[in-house]
Amino acid sequence: MNYSKLFTLGSASGGTYTGIYDVVNNFFFNVDDPLVASTKPLGVVADNKADWDLEIEALIDLVDTVKTKGLQDGDMATKLTDFAWTDTASVLDALNNSTIVRSVLPDLVYDAVENAGMEEWVGDWLIDQTGVDGVVAPFAEWEAEIPRLAKLISVAMELGLDANSMNLKDIELGQGLAMHAGDDPEYNPATAHPAGLQQLLQLMNSSSAFILGTATPEGAYTGLYKVINDYFFAGDDAIIISQKSLGIVGDDKADWDDEINALITLLVDIRSNNLADADMAQVLKTKPKENISQLLGNLNETTIVRVVIPDLIHDSLVASNATDWENIWLTNQVGNNPVELKTEWQAEFAELANVISSFNVLGDMGSLDVMAKTGDNYDVNLTVLEGALLSMNNGNIFKLQPMGGILEDALDGVGIAGVQVTNYPTTKVQWEDEITDIFAMIENMREVGSLDTSAIKTKAETTGSMLNLMKETTMLGGSVFDEVVDSFITRTDYYKDADNPNGIFDDQYLTDMKAWTQYDWEDELAVVGEFELDQETQSGRMIDKMATSALLLPLITDEANKHIARVNAELVEAFGPLAPSLELLDETEVLVRSNTTTWEREIRALEAVIDQIDAGTFPGNFDLDEDDKTDGSGNTTIGWYICYQINNLA
Repeated sequence: MNYSKLFTLGSASGGTYTGIYDVVNNFFFNVDDPLVASTKPLGVVADNKADWDLEIEALIDLVDTVKTKGLQDGDMATKLTDFAWTDTASVLDALNNSTIVRSVLPDLVYDAVENAGMEEWVGDWLIDQTGVDGVVAPFAEWEAEIPRLAKLISVAMELGLDANSMNLKDIELGQGLAMHAGDDPEYNPATAHPAGLQQLLQLMNSSSAFILGTATPEGAYTGLYKVINDYFFAGDDAIIISQKSLGIVGDDKADWDDEINALITLLVDIRSNNLADADMAQVLKTKPKENISQLLGNLNETTIVRVVIPDLIHDSLVASNATDWENIWLTNQVGNNPVELKTEWQAEFAELANVISSFNVLGDMGSLDVMAKTGDNYDVNLTVLEGALLSMNNGNIFKLQPMGGILEDALDGVGIAGVQVTNYPTTKVQWEDEITDIFAMIENMREVGSLDTSAIKTKAETTGSMLNLMKETTMLGGSVFDEVVDSFITRTDYYKDADNPNGIFDDQYLTDMKAWTQYDWEDELAVVGEFELDQETQSGRMIDKMATSALLLPLITDEANKHIARVNAELVEAFGPLAPSLELLDETEVLVRSNTTTWEREIRALEAVIDQIDAGTFPGNFDLDEDDKTDGSGNTTIGWYICYQINNLA
């Protein structure tokens, strides 16, 4: 017929068909039972033998394919979704090869995609080709699209999207395949290659027929944006609480490929950590820090989801009552505020993970009492808290000023109430030193227990070490330290007032001796702790020690002269008006004798004099042991001097 002058193969004009056009129209588009639901006019073959030869061959192949695949009865689009992808591709290729029939290819594909539950993801490339007015894309474009479309329909059906919406909570992810399903022609969902979300999205991203979604800053989402929003942020079961608009992926294939990979990695991580069934902020702190860091890093890799990282961290702090520790760097990103760069956030995660995991051990960060105990155990693990604070200091998310309140409570726990911390370190280096000193100090505070007399008498070394650490800190040094020491002294038996006349440090002493930061408290308290408050006079050894103590030095002259006064009283009682007497010493002389003859020897000599007086030794016979007469280099003791005077009475 094609080569005969007696025949024509048919004509198509204004929807009126004759010959082969009419046959094809009745076969595919019969109004009672069409194979393809379309009102689009058939394609017209060029009026030359070569084109018709090609069309005849294409039609024969198409009809044979339709019959072989069992598509001649009923809606072809519905049946295609039951095929292996290779069969679907062969049918679509056969349609595309026919000039007459390929005009309805877009409508058939759209119907098949609709049957696969993917119509909302269809892009303008396909939509603009459907319907009566649709202009079909060139053969070559369809030839390139058909394998991806066939695989995509197959994967969508395998995922059950014909009956269900895309649910990230339980959809097969298809992770672990290095092959790009949309770009690699070797991808075959019918063999060992997985048919999961990753492959579906890769196929869509590589296809001209689909778009992965749209998003507006106002929160209007379609496609993958809507799926992600529904999974992470929608309803009462939201994984992350946030009203922030999602991030928008760059409008090119490479950006979307990166986003798909990042999303799949994130979903795998969420599932492995069982974070999909509850508020992630609540559950996150129960995970090991390595898991937390990895999860946050995976969140950060997704353009769409990473924008809510500040809100997730904020909610984690809310869950631990730690919002007082939030730095402005974080709060300026919460809510509708813009998020810092990916690189800046990535630098935070290792330290942040340590902080968040510490919350699970520390509990309520708003009521930490480092001195509180339950039974024999302290409620706060200092090692964990110190590590958390050092990690806080190494990042931008936290501020450390709430540590001032913890120190105020700690001082209250050892009996020093009412102290207010107002000064803080200003650099990270200063804070690191401060934290180290503070926690060493708190360890000592726990050992001391209470800053009272026993802290000096039985725990002088620990108490002194604690005070030495405290005075070097920014928060508790300076005037705050003076306040602490004043309060400490007034709580001990060493404080002298109307109620305790046996004390040695009165209010004037407290005024005169400041600033308290100038003293080495470990050395000082070791000496003060040996001072015997219940004795009328101190031993010579104690007076020598007083000479080495800045705290006791103001008392040394009185203590030394008490012994001289006692000798003078004994002399008057024994010898009456003839009694010689010793002059009281000034501080300089007391210190000189402490450094030469020593008061241990001086008082031993004076006691020997008193013993001879009490024994009624006759003047002229008073004597001392050689060791009590001088210091061995010619310095005479006071006792030997008075012996001369007494012997002169003879």
